[in-house]
Amino acid sequence: MFLLFYASCFAIEAATITFPSQLIGPFGQKDAGFSVQEGNFKWEVTSGSVWFGTPSFNDWALGERTGGTPGEVTIIRNDLLGGLFTLDSFGLIQRDSTPSQDIKIEGFVGTSSVGTEIFPSTAVYTVTTPNALSSAPVDRLVISLRSSGPNFAAIDDIVITSIPEPNVPVTILSFCFYLLIAKRKRG
Repeated sequence: MFLLFYASCFAIEAATITFPSQLIGPFGQKDAGFSVQEGNFKWEVTSGSVWFGTPSFNDWALGERTGGTPGEVTIIRNDLLGGLFTLDSFGLIQRDSTPSQDIKIEGFVGTSSVGTEIFPSTAVYTVTTPNALSSAPVDRLVISLRSSGPNFAAIDDIVITSIPEPNVPVTILSFCFYLLIAKRKRG
């Protein structure tokens, strides 16, 4: 019965941010203020400029190339204001292998930083799992793209999981039902 109660109170939802072309439009530069909702998550270019394109694989990716203003993209939950989630994995790639480009990811809860990680991109698409941010609940991820040289560093297929939030009406009804059963057993 406890498992049924627990399952009715919480719902876990994983999502993958893929930067789909049908939501972004033609490839190219997008500036601060550009945003897209993917499922229960929203990402927005919050500073500078970012580039969307297909560096070396058949998919859209978020990247930065030389000559652009280094950009930042923020990811938040769109279904619940301040809702928490975790960063599970993401793909990194770089069009040219020299010099290596770094992609910085920082997680926040409110205004407090939960952790920062810097990942070098590689010439081969690589799925990467974060260390410090892998189990840290955050309500906002900030991805900083900094490029130098004739390269295009990119991140794609960002897998994130919503942290369960109690379903308040179901929780209250379940608790009342439990109290009713307990009262009947006593007397």
